[in-house]
Amino acid sequence: MESKRSDSDPLTPPEVTNLRGCLGSVLYITGNTRPFEAYAVSHLSAFTTEAKVTHLRQINQVIRHLKATKSFRLRYVKIDGPLVCFTFSDSNFKKERDSGSQTGSVTIIGTAPMFDGWILFNLLRWSSRRTRRVVHSTLAAETLAATFSLDMNEGTRGRLLELSIDCDGVLLVDCRSLFDHVYSMTGKVDEVLVPDYFQLRESCLPFRHAHSPDYDGHAIELWWVPTHVQFADNLTKIRTPSSDAFFQALTQNQFQLLEFERPRKAHQNLHCLWTALVSAFDSRA
Repeated sequence: MESKRSDSDPLTPPEVTNLRGCLGSVLYITGNTRPFEAYAVSHLSAFTTEAKVTHLRQINQVIRHLKATKSFRLRYVKIDGPLVCFTFSDSNFKKERDSGSQTGSVTIIGTAPMFDGWILFNLLRWSSRRTRRVVHSTLAAETLAATFSLDMNEGTRGRLLELSIDCDGVLLVDCRSLFDHVYSMTGKVDEVLVPDYFQLRESCLPFRHAHSPDYDGHAIELWWVPTHVQFADNLTKIRTPSSDAFFQALTQNQFQLLEFERPRKAHQNLHCLWTALVSAFDSRA
């Protein structure tokens, strides 16, 4: 790329082909071993139909970064004890092309937080993708990201169950209004978001669906966490408050979760009550 060319110049057809080839190659890498660069590829992919010089320079910069950090590895360690499937969920509101939003999701399997907050884990799945609907508020963007991450968590636990790994799920968000609204019985939401809230509440309030014959006694809890430990933030932006913590966590297979908020004790106890009732009913049957 000639240095004298302006960033706003459109690419020639051969350069567009080169850009698509670079994006495809990097997409394969980010889909397998490099979650940090997944957002950059997703973001740049949206501009291939109207690509400019700046987009080709940006993907070249990503490639140079990958080469400079090629020693980075995903490590997988043995974990003993009861396991929990955690999914971090985040959204970047109206920062993409045509005022679109970005959805990020990171799923890990690890231990429950120890007394000092440490969690030993292995990374399982991650996703950075454009939000599939037009949203007009941060709460709406976070809600859609949470429902997508909920599906990721449920699907991952289903696959783990095929390997005889049975575990509960936790969905972690840094949107306090979403956390409060899901566990509120009196709050009202926009009509367009009702199906999404219904899906979250049905999963995160197990007593709402425990009478179903498909209820297996396992629940997903929605936890609130501060932004500096919201790992999915790195799948919606280039640089975030949790970037350093996420990198350290991936290299050490552990991180410290000291600040988080779970549902009220009443919701947790109802889950235990319903689990006991279902077990008692099954034993009598």
